[in-house]
Amino acid sequence: MARGTYSLKISDPLLFIKQFVPAKYLQPNAPIFDFNDMDNEAGNQLFDDFLTCLTGAFARFSQQAKANNSDTMDHIQANQDRFAQTMDEEVENTYVWSTNRGIKISGVNYDQKTQEALDEIRKQDTELRKARRMGAVSNVPQQAPQADEDKEDEEDPYKKIRKLKKLLDEGIISQEEFDKAKAKLLGV
Repeated sequence: MARGTYSLKISDPLLFIKQFVPAKYLQPNAPIFDFNDMDNEAGNQLFDDFLTCLTGAFARFSQQAKANNSDTMDHIQANQDRFAQTMDEEVENTYVWSTNRGIKISGVNYDQKTQEALDEIRKQDTELRKARRMGAVSNVPQQAPQADEDKEDEEDPYKKIRKLKKLLDEGIISQEEFDKAKAKLLGV
C-alpha cells in the first residue's frame, strides 16, 4: 500500500474559518483546531476527500506519462510537485476545496517504504528495457511461477505490481489494465 503525507495550504484564511472550521473550535476557551487530531471530524473529511480524488489524479497523471512516452512511476517520481498540483486540481474539481473552503494541496510526499518500492520498480523497468535493447528478453511470456512462490507473493503488493509490469511489458495486458490493477493494489 502506498503511504505518505500531503501538505495543505490555507489559501484564504477568512473563508477557511467561516466555511470550514467547525463552530465548536470558534468558541471562547475552545480546543485548538488541529488537522492531525484523530477526533477532528473536519480533518477526517479532508482526508476522505483526498483519498477519493487520489485515483482520479493518478489516472490523469498516468495519461500524461503515456502522452510523454514515459513510465508512470518515473513520471510521478520526477514530478512530485506536478502530482501535488494535479491532486489539488482534482480536489478542487470534485469538492471545491479552494473556492468553498480556502484550502489548497501544496505538496505530496511518499514515506520511505513507498519511495523504496517506487525506486525498485524504476530500477527493474530500466534493467528490463536495457535487456530488451540487447535482445536478452523477448516478448514471449515466461513459465508460470511455482505454487510456493505464489503463496509468498500473495501478501506483497509490490511483487504483484512487478509481475503486472512484466505482463504489461510483454504485451499481455494493456496500460489501462496495469494502471487499474496497480491503483487497486496500492489502495488508491
